[in-house]
Amino acid sequence: MNNIRKFVSLVVASVPFVVSAQDIDPTVVVNRAYEGKLMEVHKPLLEMAIPDTVTRFDLDFDYSVFEKPYKGAYEFNPYVLTMQPASAVQSPKKFFLKAGLGYTLNPEFDMVWSPVFKGDFRMDVYAFHRSYVGSYRSFRPEADASSAPVVIDRWKQTGGDKARWKGYDLLTRAGVDGVYDWKTGAIGFDVAYHGLASKDLRKTRAYDALDVSLAVSSKSSQESYFMYDIKADYRFAEDKIVFIEKDDYVGEHIFDVNAVLGQVFTHEHKMLFDVDLDLAAYNHSVFAGTAGQFSIVPHYVFARGRWHVDAGLRIAKILRSNDPDAMFQTREQVVYPDVKAWFAAIPDALRVYAVAGGGNRLNTYSSLLQENHHMDTAFGWGRWKFMDADIERVSVYLGIDGRIGSKFSYDVHTGYANYSNALLDAVLVSTVKTMEGPQYVPGVGYAPYQKYFAAASWSWKTESFRFDGDVEYAYVWGIRNADGLFAPSPLTGKVAFEYNWSRRVYAGVDCMFATGRKGSILDLTSGDAVHEALIPGYAELGLYLEVSASHMLSFWARGGNLLNMTIQRNPLYAERGAYFTLGICLNL
Repeated sequence: MNNIRKFVSLVVASVPFVVSAQDIDPTVVVNRAYEGKLMEVHKPLLEMAIPDTVTRFDLDFDYSVFEKPYKGAYEFNPYVLTMQPASAVQSPKKFFLKAGLGYTLNPEFDMVWSPVFKGDFRMDVYAFHRSYVGSYRSFRPEADASSAPVVIDRWKQTGGDKARWKGYDLLTRAGVDGVYDWKTGAIGFDVAYHGLASKDLRKTRAYDALDVSLAVSSKSSQESYFMYDIKADYRFAEDKIVFIEKDDYVGEHIFDVNAVLGQVFTHEHKMLFDVDLDLAAYNHSVFAGTAGQFSIVPHYVFARGRWHVDAGLRIAKILRSNDPDAMFQTREQVVYPDVKAWFAAIPDALRVYAVAGGGNRLNTYSSLLQENHHMDTAFGWGRWKFMDADIERVSVYLGIDGRIGSKFSYDVHTGYANYSNALLDAVLVSTVKTMEGPQYVPGVGYAPYQKYFAAASWSWKTESFRFDGDVEYAYVWGIRNADGLFAPSPLTGKVAFEYNWSRRVYAGVDCMFATGRKGSILDLTSGDAVHEALIPGYAELGLYLEVSASHMLSFWARGGNLLNMTIQRNPLYAERGAYFTLGICLNL
């Protein structure tokens, strides 16, 4: 899912940070989003596969900011076949606008203006907004929790009590980015404001951040050369939270440097070093201090004929305070495998690949807030360090990908991952001021576990039809110290079907689904009693229609959650139900 979100965001924002001209591995080449005809910037089906209630909650609009080289094997995006898209048939467009408003109140706004488009320098001014203002469904503990499992579902209205509460979630990002190319290299930049405001039963928040990114990359037409691809990101953020009983403040500085350096001897042989340095510093009454993560991956790349092998070793270290009460205290392993290999069984049609990996990832304050916009400093509840590191000891998987003819492409893989520490959602029972009786409260915790997974994705496209989807099965076992924690959904996925008439009318249906999540509730009001529990699954059904009035203007409509299900992507947070949005799209 994360890879699809990244693609969608890049299509909308056209953030030009992939400036390297000599990719080590073949990748799909994508034209600038707003080049060409209006229907060439038509909302892609991959985005339709993600209902708007998901895309509006992405904290980092520019996913290249703070993206780590290591994301875990289960999130690895296999090398894809080289496919060159058709060139735009019209002159490049300089202004793109997509805006919509509907009920429930969920305005959305995307804008990209390219004042400088030709020549060696290109620049964009962009803005992005997603929000929800309205009712959230209530969840309350059962009077009798002796039955197993306790189902954490929508609380039904009884005795005149309200079954909903008012809240909001407002996300805005606006900035300027650009790229300058010269004969032997390219440099890119991105400066942006990032704002998040949210309100729930316990608090209101105003989160403001300044993001600055700089990237530089080499280019060469020589067979042998020294290559470099370096990117630095900085974020300064302030989170001002007003709880019912007190005010809170979090100041955060994040500095990341990611680099690939090395010698390209020939097309077949490369010796490279991946370097990753992540630093985070905090100003808070409880967890003030610094933490960091450093890793280096020496790896050798060999490509000849149908074979491609990238073999290396990751050496990683978490940098932390000696204070035992500080965050990020879980001890990591130091050495991890880092090997990728594939064989083109049928050139340009079928490939068999294998991956072995592992590594560390810091769950910083910003990254936790990205996962849940209502997260706060109390989410550890005195049980867990709510900021810690994911530590993947080892992960391996095998797969095949390819295409059948020119219309169908696919990827199927299966594998295993072992975590000595990993982030999980939590649900507890506690008391909340201004509310009568015990209440469910959300949290986050960490535990070791193992996982087997299998996944498949596909895309079938003709002139008039398109059918995309992906599905993943995950079997999780061995969760230790699991009181209050919930495992991920065993089965998740999304499918989307679209029909277009003469590329002027687009109609589609999509569905995102997840099965129920098993875990337990930790009751802090009853001597830390533990109750087996289940967060129900869901299916979010959506419909989409877009009609082109001209090459520059179209009108669109979308309906989401048409089954009116209680959708808990984050435990205990579920928007009211079905929604409908109308909007326009300009491409000038």
